[in-house]
Order: sequence, then structure tokens, then C-alpha cells
Amino acid sequence: MVLNQGRWKGRQIVPREWIQISTRRHTEQTFSIWSFDGIYGYGYQWWHGNFNGEYGDFTAITGVGYGGQRLFIIPDKKLVVTIFAGNYGNGIWRMSEQVLAEIVAAAP
Repeated sequence: MVLNQGRWKGRQIVPREWIQISTRRHTEQTFSIWSFDGIYGYGYQWWHGNFNGEYGDFTAITGVGYGGQRLFIIPDKKLVVTIFAGNYGNGIWRMSEQVLAEIVAAAP
């Protein structure tokens, strides 16, 4: 739904304007653990990531769960990536972004 601007099977289910507003970066970054050292800013329940350098060069709309669970939407690549993880309390929950970088690099 988000990747398709609120459309599903040719019907507008969620208003396009709401998708655009809710997934836009409204704050540049929050405290460092959640902003992933400045990559992420925050929208309305969505994190807006500007990746570059070791992660590639792309923008992702992201749903974040504790333990590394992620829903990444990369509009420029027309790509949605879901990562199920269980990295609770071990400090490697950021591995999801590394996995995403490998997937984006392999995408056409």
C-alpha cells in the first residue's frame, strides 16, 4: 500500500496525501540509538532513512521493531523488504540495515 501510494488492485484505499505526509521526514533525527547515527528521521509512525556510504545510496521508508525487525520500503527501486529477527539485547539489532544494503545492491 505504501509503495503504491495507497492504491491496491487499482483502487485508492488510503488517501495518497496521507501516505505522502505520514512517510515524510518530520524530524531530522531523534536520540542516536533510534536515528541510527543520523540516518533516520521520523514521520508519523514511520522512520525515513537516507542511506549512503557503506549501505549504498538510497532512501527507505521504514517500520522498526525491537530486535531488528524491519519493514523497508524503497520507492526508487520499487522494492519492499521484510526482515524478521530476534536480536534482543545483544547489540547487533542494526544488522537488518546491513542485510538491506546487500539486497538493494543486488536489485536492478
